[in-house]
Amino acid sequence: KNPRWLGFVSADADKPETLAAAMKGASGVFAVTNFWEHMDGAREEAQGKALVDAAAAAGVTTIVFSGLDSPERRFGIPRVHHFEHKFNIEEHLFSDAYNQVPNRISVRIAFYHNNFLSFFPPRPSESGDGSFNLAIPMADKPFKSADLRDYGASVAAVFAEPAKYNKRRINVVSDFLTGDQFAEAISKVTGVKVNYYPVPTETFAAFGFPGADDLAQMFAFYQVCPLEAGDEPVIPKASLHAFDSWAQENAGALKKAMGLDK
Repeated sequence: KNPRWLGFVSADADKPETLAAAMKGASGVFAVTNFWEHMDGAREEAQGKALVDAAAAAGVTTIVFSGLDSPERRFGIPRVHHFEHKFNIEEHLFSDAYNQVPNRISVRIAFYHNNFLSFFPPRPSESGDGSFNLAIPMADKPFKSADLRDYGASVAAVFAEPAKYNKRRINVVSDFLTGDQFAEAISKVTGVKVNYYPVPTETFAAFGFPGADDLAQMFAFYQVCPLEAGDEPVIPKASLHAFDSWAQENAGALKKAMGLDK
């Protein structure tokens, strides 16, 4: 009943000269950078700043960036490269150089629920009793997690009322659980015993896979990062997807990630 034209324009954030055509005529830009694509923080930062520059030059009235906090500035925790360079992009976006842009917002996301399907699925225990271990370096501390649907809905809410959220750094948080609570929720929906194993941070960093130290330092940040004012949702609290409901909806995917579908 209300058809809209939708088109696609090719651009490359590594080639700033290609971005103007992609943003021509746009009223809003949602900018996302991906450290894990190349694991080069300086490159990610250059990409993000180029996106901000191009959007401002195109006369965009709302720029929303998918940012993150700075563990080093807040708590002295170094080497969380996939956070720090996004924070530097946020600082670029909020600088006085872009005061002509009416609405500038960063929407941050906590640890994805979906990470339990990829980076951190429970692994079979060596005990031989059929149990699984959820090994993450969080000691006994709760940490923030988020459903991707809540992130999408939050970004949409910001675009619906951008002036309301101008110059805000919004954290999307769907739940705040300990490792034991995450393990219990996964155990409940998969039908197998899942034990939380609080691997020490330095042990996790020494695992040696690409990005291991970066992730270990990220969890060190999560251990000391409390719930705070910026975590207040911009969508109704009742609509947030808590981890237990996400786990129930994704029981089949969890079983597959754990090798229980064979």
